[in-house]
Amino acid sequence: MQTELLNTKYKTNYKYFKIMSQDIHAMYQDNKRILSILTQVPKANDIQKNRLREELYLNLKKRYKRLKNMGVHQLHFHMPDNTSFLRMHKPETFGDNLSNIRESVRLTNKTKKMYAGFEIGRVTHGFRFVYPLFNKTKHIGSMEISFTSKKLINSVLDNFIVDSHFLISKEEINKKIFKDLQKDVYEPSLESKDFLLEKSTHIHSEIKTKNIQKSILNEKSIEKISKIMKTGIAFSASNIYNHDTIIGSFIPIRNIQNTKTVAYLVVYRESDYLDNLILEKKYIKLLFVTITLLLFLFSLYAKATRDKLEEMAHFDKLTTLPNRAYFYIELEKELKRAKRLKQKLAVMFIDLDEFKAVNDTYGHNIGDNLLVDVSNRLHKSVRDIDIIARLGGDEFTVVLTNIQKQKDVVLIAEKIIKKLNENFIIDKHIIKIGVSIGISIYPEQAKDSDTLIKLSDNAMYMAKKSGKNCVILSTKSN
Repeated sequence: MQTELLNTKYKTNYKYFKIMSQDIHAMYQDNKRILSILTQVPKANDIQKNRLREELYLNLKKRYKRLKNMGVHQLHFHMPDNTSFLRMHKPETFGDNLSNIRESVRLTNKTKKMYAGFEIGRVTHGFRFVYPLFNKTKHIGSMEISFTSKKLINSVLDNFIVDSHFLISKEEINKKIFKDLQKDVYEPSLESKDFLLEKSTHIHSEIKTKNIQKSILNEKSIEKISKIMKTGIAFSASNIYNHDTIIGSFIPIRNIQNTKTVAYLVVYRESDYLDNLILEKKYIKLLFVTITLLLFLFSLYAKATRDKLEEMAHFDKLTTLPNRAYFYIELEKELKRAKRLKQKLAVMFIDLDEFKAVNDTYGHNIGDNLLVDVSNRLHKSVRDIDIIARLGGDEFTVVLTNIQKQKDVVLIAEKIIKKLNENFIIDKHIIKIGVSIGISIYPEQAKDSDTLIKLSDNAMYMAKKSGKNCVILSTKSN
């Protein structure tokens, strides 16, 4: 149970990092000034490059500060030949070639595709998301958004944690991290001689941490843990010290090519449940039925916990609709199905008109109730097989599956507009809003989820500019 809980927390937070990086990439990929600066770099002399670098830094400085407050560690721009052009966290360091040290950058610039995962660099390591950048159709380099392992580990802690830290492959650190930086950042790991502990991620209880060496990490258990770590699997180990049960859970982190385990997220946790179970060991024969029932309840609790974590990760708390993360997952699933069955599919972006005025006039409680009513009306406007999601704020999406004709999609959109144009009565207030809708269709206009989403979003903004309360079908062909 502890292994599954920690693994679910890790995957949920990694997914959060990925979604945030996608939003940041989309923001900069559409910034014409940034693209223009990067396009000029290859033909510029050193003086011109410095001027362009300074302009890019000043252009991004304020927004980068906000991104750091949101948990982003690095924002890094590279040229097509893998040369570093601008590190927002260290603007004075540039010009070094990353081909042999940063596989994510090399692969992104080579394949023109996004690469993501845990990666070790020359100075530090982290969860990196590297995206290719294009000025129209011309590849002009790549952009990296990264998050620290400390940011990840802080997000999985709770009140029962005795000790937690991040372990990195000693071989990988010796191969990549500068030697003079290693001793300040890492120290030997108690669990395995093949891994080093990252000091900044080491969080522990002063009272309990002394017991770990004598309980979980005795000589016999260290040998066992180290052996299992070499297999690269997720696992937990437990032991008793002074009537306390300590569980150590180990979650493997693989490299960016997904070829081997290069790090472990480690959390030691007290378990009152196991304490009680062990104390009652001598009664196991007499209490067989009782213990069987307890194990059954335990499995129900584990399932309920997993279901709750999945729900928190995938559904919007206010409307109970799928959230942004789950929308991307479901869209990919439906696209694969549509391709396999040779069916059409439509992506619809919906944005409420004048929603801010509702919040300003009546307050956020009324605005929240309005969003719940909107989600209910959307359900009544589409089929059960279609997918409705809330991306955030007053933005919704609908995926229409197995559609026959383009005009059917427009009719559904017009039905939604008509339904949402009807008066809402909330706490005796009569509220009227409009709605702008943008649509893209697979496979006529795009064959991948990112392009479908972008086209729908652009069409929705065109609907806004066209006077609002209307639907616009993207005219771009695949």
